[in-house]
Amino acid sequence: HFRIRITIILLIIYMSLRNIMKDKPIPKYQIREKTPEEHLDDIPDAKLLKKIKEERNKLNREKSEWERVINKIEGYKENIQDLEKKRKEKELQVRNLQNQHEQLKNKLDDVRNEIKERKINLIDKERELDQKNADLERYQERLNGVRDDLESEKKYIEKEKVRAKERIKEIKTKLPGMERRESALERTTEKLENSLMELRKEIKNLTRERDNLNKEINSLRREKI
Repeated sequence: HFRIRITIILLIIYMSLRNIMKDKPIPKYQIREKTPEEHLDDIPDAKLLKKIKEERNKLNREKSEWERVINKIEGYKENIQDLEKKRKEKELQVRNLQNQHEQLKNKLDDVRNEIKERKINLIDKERELDQKNADLERYQERLNGVRDDLESEKKYIEKEKVRAKERIKEIKTKLPGMERRESALERTTEKLENSLMELRKEIKNLTRERDNLNKEINSLRREKI
């Protein structure tokens, strides 16, 4: 609409000047001595020139209004770009947290499997110790008449018993630490899941704010059209 009005006004100016030059040429001394505004009443199309001047002022006001609206729209575009940049950064943080969450989950599974294996080994060792104790008692009964062999076998079994007890003690000592580590990993996983939910909410709010700005820009465009 703006370009069409400019074209019409320029055509009107051209036709008016053409008629003025055709009907009454303006002497050179008049141009030097007086301005066209001072001879406005002497020109046959003075009303037309006045209308052109009013239209030009109106166009200048409309141009200023458009420039204000365009600057406002440009500001909105910059805000939208900033919001989009923040949204992408938050999405990247979410992906990183998801990766960390997956890694911690895998580590937690490994720790649980290790604890399970150690518990199984502990049960096997205790069963083995019980078996050796039973064997010791049987050997003592069977080898009651053969002291030397019995003492030798007893020493061997006692050594095995000590080793087994030390191994069981070692496993029992490490087991609480592994369980504490499991609890710590579970707490860390829970914190990461909470952070993930907060970031998703923030992304949703940023997306809603971007959509509202787009709606306001479209509304401004429809009003000016």
